[in-house]
Amino acid sequence: MRYLSIILSLFIFISCARKSDEETAVAIDKAQAYLSSNRCQDAIDVLEEGGLETDNPIFVQVYASGYACLSGFSEITFFADDISLVDSSSNTSFFQSLTKFSTSEETSVDSASYTNLLRAINIVLSSGGGTSPSQVARTNLYGTRKAGDIGTQGLYMLIAQLGKYLHFYGNVDSTGVKGSGTAGSQCFVQYDDATAQTAVGAFPGTNACDVGDAGNPELSLVVANLAKTKSRMCEGLMLITNLSDILGNIVLADSDSLGDLKDVKTLVNSFTSSFSSSPDADYTALIATTKQSVCESYVSTPAKFAKLQQMYVALFEANLE
Repeated sequence: MRYLSIILSLFIFISCARKSDEETAVAIDKAQAYLSSNRCQDAIDVLEEGGLETDNPIFVQVYASGYACLSGFSEITFFADDISLVDSSSNTSFFQSLTKFSTSEETSVDSASYTNLLRAINIVLSSGGGTSPSQVARTNLYGTRKAGDIGTQGLYMLIAQLGKYLHFYGNVDSTGVKGSGTAGSQCFVQYDDATAQTAVGAFPGTNACDVGDAGNPELSLVVANLAKTKSRMCEGLMLITNLSDILGNIVLADSDSLGDLKDVKTLVNSFTSSFSSSPDADYTALIATTKQSVCESYVSTPAKFAKLQQMYVALFEANLE
């Protein structure tokens, strides 16, 4: 009887496991059908009903697609309308070109389109487990091919989200010129760190930002708003660091449809390498950070936040004109 009980228990366990796999597969199929009809929330709901299966790479991709759908992001539109706009001829041309994407214009901070795409990105980034997002962790969990698919999906969304971030906080106009929008600001931030101010004052050419110019109202350094500003500045940095991580650890297919995207890796490396190779431990720590909460914790003190301000001048002010 004892052996019979063990055999029955094993049978029940195996049957439940198989049923769970089957239910997941059915949920994925239903969600994909909903997404094909643009029923974004229905796709999300059917995936969330049975619990999140983050060890299943297909589930992760479809789940992320649900929130991307809610945001208005579509890979079809990305390839049809936006990828051809990517200009990799220089850092400034690259940043400016992203602000011209069909999805880049935002009129309010933390809009539904922004937050839902950020949710989709975070589903992709967190899928590998571990303490910090990384493409290496995703490869270890899912294997090279599946992790490459997830990483590529994340790459497209990160580029689109960076376009949104640059457009809104850079206060650009329809041609992508910083400080020419309606927010009344010329800089991302009105910097109060002396080193950051010196760097801003040394800008040559046509960069709109100068010492004393207004920062975006949603990145105010007023004490009452400082926690939110640090969070939003970390969001911007995490777009850069995760973009760099994915580009450094996937192989983009040879395809004319990718346009200048294959050259973006060189550009991203060009404006992150000075920090990753810096003797300043704060710079190297921040540029290596890929998790929002870790960034926020790191810049909680005035001295560390000053380093983030300095990085913002080099990463955002200098590269968007």
